[in-house]
Amino acid sequence: MAIDKFAFNPTNGFEDSSSFPDPGSEADTREQMMRLHYQTRDYINENVQPYVDAMEAITGQDVTDIVDAIRGTTKAFTLYAANWQSNNYRIDDPDVTSPTSNQRLLVSNLTSAQYSALLAARLIDGGQTTGTLYLRAMGTVPSIDIPILIQFHGDASAA
Repeated sequence: MAIDKFAFNPTNGFEDSSSFPDPGSEADTREQMMRLHYQTRDYINENVQPYVDAMEAITGQDVTDIVDAIRGTTKAFTLYAANWQSNNYRIDDPDVTSPTSNQRLLVSNLTSAQYSALLAARLIDGGQTTGTLYLRAMGTVPSIDIPILIQFHGDASAA
């Protein structure tokens, strides 16, 4: 789908005074105001909707569910120093499903000590199961609590 195919006719829209002269009546005003909206509607119906229909047919899911899975949700967690088991950390959350795609993000208010501890930990993905996400410290296990954000992208098979 190429959005670059979308163009108003006339290209300059309302700026084209030959296509949009000063209206002589309320009906003329309404027609001029709606003309470009109709073009947008027709473009969506003819060029975008077939792709949406195809995506829904292939996945068996409503496109809004697919978009929600891609967009995901972001949650705040704290990696408590006392909760590390050797070099592994377990996070239990209902947004973790077996095929969930997730991304760890830094919070904006990390202290320099937390940031240093996070860098020294060299965290990697430790795997996941339904309801549980595991992190693994390849470096030094943090000895202080570290706030993080995790963005869950839903069922990766839906996207």
